[in-house]
Amino acid sequence: MDLEPGIIERGWLSLEEAVIPEDAPALQRSEMRKAFFAGALHLFCCLLAKEPSVNDLEGLARVHDELLAFAQGIRQGN
Repeated sequence: MDLEPGIIERGWLSLEEAVIPEDAPALQRSEMRKAFFAGALHLFCCLLAKEPSVNDLEGLARVHDELLAFAQGIRQGN
């Protein structure tokens, strides 16, 4: 049995460690985790809605840029 966390779970654990205060209530952690996974599920479903095309690759590049900009904003306190 594989006990290693998956890609999305590792992303969540990284975010949790980086931005959630240690004394945050369990409900806040739970709701934030649900929102994190819901966002990942939405993106996954959008990416797999049909056969990949050149436009899909361009879309992946836009998603990549958007996520990098988001991460940079978080690091800058926005």
